[in-house]
Amino acid sequence: MNHTASHTLNYQINNNNDHLKVNDWRLNFLCDYIETNHHEYIRKIMPKILSVSKALSRKNIIGIDDYKDLLQFSIELEIHIQKEERLLFPYIKKMNTTYDNKDEYEVPPFGSIANLIKVIEKEHKNVSGILLKVKNAYGNFKIKLTDEPDKKVFYELMNEFYSDFQMHVHLENDILFPKSISLEKKLRKIFLKTK
Repeated sequence: MNHTASHTLNYQINNNNDHLKVNDWRLNFLCDYIETNHHEYIRKIMPKILSVSKALSRKNIIGIDDYKDLLQFSIELEIHIQKEERLLFPYIKKMNTTYDNKDEYEVPPFGSIANLIKVIEKEHKNVSGILLKVKNAYGNFKIKLTDEPDKKVFYELMNEFYSDFQMHVHLENDILFPKSISLEKKLRKIFLKTK
């Protein structure tokens, strides 16, 4: 899917969840969708953002500290993504398979998926706060005709990233996480005889 088509799809999901019936997607598919469309997008756009912001800092259009903050932000975001891909998503998929196949349920090492989700949601809140702070510091990334070309590119990339991240968080916090917590409760009720 090309870059524009991906953001068009995100816009459609954001403005009409029923159009794509995101709430009806199976958890495995939703995890794969987020990983393929949002995590990979972050991994592709962050190097571009960093490259342009570094160029802008050399020209004193943005401060070197802003560039360093974006670099640290990208490192922390990658750690967050890996936590989801290596720990959270595999467990969600395992729960889904366990439920479908009526396999034996095993309590995860982190106790309950709700515990891990609390950590992930806190990270989402922190990232969203950082992005909002950056957006406000740079005039909501509004491009002016007089802006230097690299600054225009930076603003375009940051606008796209901000929009994509909002959709990413929506899919996880509002759809994937509640459904996963509900599924774990069902599994615990069936296999552990708890409420």
